[in-house]
Amino acid sequence: MAARAALGFAQLLLVLSIAVFGPAWTLGYWQAWLYLVVFADCAAAITVYLSRTDPELLRRRLSGGPTAEHEIVWTGMRPTAGRFVIAWFT
Repeated sequence: MAARAALGFAQLLLVLSIAVFGPAWTLGYWQAWLYLVVFADCAAAITVYLSRTDPELLRRRLSGGPTAEHEIVWTGMRPTAGRFVIAWFT
C-alpha cells in the first residue's frame, strides 16, 4: 500500500507541477515552488498520518477514482462536472 500511495503522490505532484509551471513557461516562478512545497508537505503529512492511524481509510482513499463510484447519479456527474471545468478554462 505504501508503494501505491507513493506512486499516486508522485503522479499528483507531476500533474500539479505541469499545471502551475506550464502557463508560466518558466521554472523560475518562486511562488509556484512555494505552493508545491507547502502542498506536498501537507499531503505527505496526511498520508503518513492515515497510514499510521487508519490504514483502512487510506486504502479506501487510494481505491477512489472514476470507476470507484457505483451510484448512478454520481457516475453521471463526473463527466458533466469535467465538461464544466473544461468550458470554464477555454
